[in-house]
Amino acid sequence: ALGAELDRSNAEEAAKKELLTALQAGVLSGQQGYTPVLVSLARNTIEGLWLTAIEIGGGDVNLKGAARKADFVPVYIDKIVADSGFGPREYRSLKLQTDEKGLLTFELRGHRGEGDNK
Repeated sequence: ALGAELDRSNAEEAAKKELLTALQAGVLSGQQGYTPVLVSLARNTIEGLWLTAIEIGGGDVNLKGAARKADFVPVYIDKIVADSGFGPREYRSLKLQTDEKGLLTFELRGHRGEGDNK
């Protein structure tokens, strides 16, 4: 089980590095200005917390994820909110629940703040 977890973790790290490299190279720059948000999400990680879905569109940024500890979620939110690439956003809701395996899942729904043109 530990070997499988290590393999998953290594694959996740490699995927994040590949995405960050592509974003730094400006590969996605023409895609409606989402690059700063994606770079921010790639840059701000917490061991034991991972994203399972990212929805970006029309000023909305909705994140779904899971965490091994409830304390990780507010720390993660503080990190991405403080990051300049994420931009000012209004957070409409945060939904926390425990799945059938006892893992904490979360959903954060945010919208670009009024007057922000980025």
